[in-house]
Amino acid sequence: MGIDGITEAAKRSGDLSRQMLHTVFGEVVNNPFSPSGDGLLNNVFFTVNEVIAILALVYMGIISIKKLHQAGQLGSFIEGDGNNAFKIVKTTFGWLLLVPTVVGWSVAQLLFLWCGSIIGVGSANVIADKTASELASGKAVYIAPVMPEMASVAKGMFETNLCALGVNQGIAQMEASGQHYENNARMQYQTGDSTYSISVNNGSAVCGTVSLPQRPAGWTSIFASGYADSVYSVQQQATDTLWGKMKTAAEQFNAAYMAKMRSGDGELPDVESAIQTAARDYQLQVQHAANSAAGDDEIVQKMESDIKEKGWLYLGVYYHTLATANTEMKDVANLKPVVSGMSNDGDIGSIDYFKGLFQAYHSQLKNSNYTPPLGTESNALARNIDQKSLENAATTGDGTSLITKIFDFNVTNWLATSNYGTGDGYSDVTNPLLKMKAIGDYTLGVAEVGLASWTAINVAVKVSEGKSLPGFAAGMMNKLTGIRDAIAGVLESVSFLVYPLFYSLFGIGLALSIWLPFIPMIYWFVAMADWLVTLMTGVLASSLWAATHINIGQSNDERSTYGYVFLIDVMIRPMLMVMGFIFASLAIVALGTALNMMFKFAMEQVQSDSFTGLLSSIGFLMLYARLCTGMVARVFALPARMPNYVINWIGQKMNDSVLGDMQNHVHDIFAAFGRGAKNMNRNNPKQFNPDAGVDKSKDGIKGA
Repeated sequence: MGIDGITEAAKRSGDLSRQMLHTVFGEVVNNPFSPSGDGLLNNVFFTVNEVIAILALVYMGIISIKKLHQAGQLGSFIEGDGNNAFKIVKTTFGWLLLVPTVVGWSVAQLLFLWCGSIIGVGSANVIADKTASELASGKAVYIAPVMPEMASVAKGMFETNLCALGVNQGIAQMEASGQHYENNARMQYQTGDSTYSISVNNGSAVCGTVSLPQRPAGWTSIFASGYADSVYSVQQQATDTLWGKMKTAAEQFNAAYMAKMRSGDGELPDVESAIQTAARDYQLQVQHAANSAAGDDEIVQKMESDIKEKGWLYLGVYYHTLATANTEMKDVANLKPVVSGMSNDGDIGSIDYFKGLFQAYHSQLKNSNYTPPLGTESNALARNIDQKSLENAATTGDGTSLITKIFDFNVTNWLATSNYGTGDGYSDVTNPLLKMKAIGDYTLGVAEVGLASWTAINVAVKVSEGKSLPGFAAGMMNKLTGIRDAIAGVLESVSFLVYPLFYSLFGIGLALSIWLPFIPMIYWFVAMADWLVTLMTGVLASSLWAATHINIGQSNDERSTYGYVFLIDVMIRPMLMVMGFIFASLAIVALGTALNMMFKFAMEQVQSDSFTGLLSSIGFLMLYARLCTGMVARVFALPARMPNYVINWIGQKMNDSVLGDMQNHVHDIFAAFGRGAKNMNRNNPKQFNPDAGVDKSKDGIKGA
């Protein structure tokens, strides 16, 4: 990637940022040295540059007079220091930057505009394009935990290969010591002819098998044969790749174990890391194939197309796609490879080497230093290793000796019981923005149903009090039972609470369902406005920056430094905005998952020995919701704040966001529902003169 690639990425006809710059600055964005006469900035800038040039000449004259006076007093026009030549060059450079061009802009202004419209826009487009391409190729924005079932499959494959290596090496050691053993006792690898299957056995004992049904069960007729064939083909390739990785990992572990036995030194490789990584690659590959075949990745493809056509600014529109792309594992659940471990019967020859190999493997697995991503079950791979005797381990294979069937569960039940909107559906990974969005949708639904039910009850009571036939029948029933009066009394008693409650529910639901999901886009728009204002400020101030280079014989060399920091800002701000958006998308998942893990224990500590009823539960829910919404609102400010953080690190540059409080203004619209509910009293207006003996026609001051 060179300057040509960045320039090409910047000069897209449909790029939104370039179109914005063209609207503001005119044709000079596309043709810097070709006057077109469009807009008013060209002539205005020409006048501004004239004024600045005159001021620079006056300043230069003052310096010259001062230096002439100095020469008369000291006999030297310029102090004798090593920077004199550089000061002359710097001053000349400043005058060159002040030279107006045919379009009325100075060279300094064109330099700032070029840096912003080419370097800034082009670098941001390159990064945004790469992000969209990675998502379209099947990668997720964050590292998702491996499905426990998939980790079990990879672990079973590893142990199958390790079993074969242990048995064969044990027989080899027997033969090396002079003991004769049957040749067919060695484990052999066999593949199926008509169906995909791998079996590792010696005709008597079995180390394990891997198989795929010809047509995976559970795929109903709603899937076309093309879909099934394409996904099944990818599944075969992915299974081959996974098997190869686990076979290589087992060979490396066996080689390290043998070397350690011979020399007593050495370190065994990290088995869990190899298993987890290979399993993750498998599930991502199969899920991507399922999404592509079913058309579920159309939104990701559209995001890639829009970003590559309309530019980096469209990245902020696609947060939901960015957050959920390639994370759902529901389609992988429909695929059912089967892995079996060692059989309990059969002849495996000498078990001494086999026992030692598996003992080392179990020890290494239990003491693994592998750090999984958030949401992974703790010690999941080592959990099923119990403390059996070595002899039992040798005959049963330990670990996954029983048949392990993966993905064999009710998908409908999973869909019904999954924590919708939080993550991949299989782990504890939580995206608080998506979770609060789902809660907001449910809250709005509850509020709408509740208000409709409350209205229906009130209408029914009013009808029962009328003179219609239903009212007459209800009146007769009321005379016998008094049920109508009882219902009316209950409604009148609780009505002062019901309407404010509904009002608050609607406010909370709208805030969580509408406002919260728009926070990424709101802050992205704030960052976009800051970028445009920064570029406009740089273009306007660039002529003054050029004038600060004029300092022959002066010692204030730092006056132009701020302009260089501003120039860097103009070039890298779009790129930093894109990176800030990506980091926000990653941080929100990490923080949301950590919050879920910590909040449960914190709640147990607070309420360890007490429970105050329904209100305490509502209070915890409100606290959790507020933590999530506050987290989302702060984290997604990164696209607007990260450029300022980085630029401040480079140089002390003051930053003031033009639309920094926009998010608060939008939030206040929804918060108005809650504030209005505080003063709402529908059926019981407040009585300022409750004394029944007071004449309410009076003003309340003079009395009756």
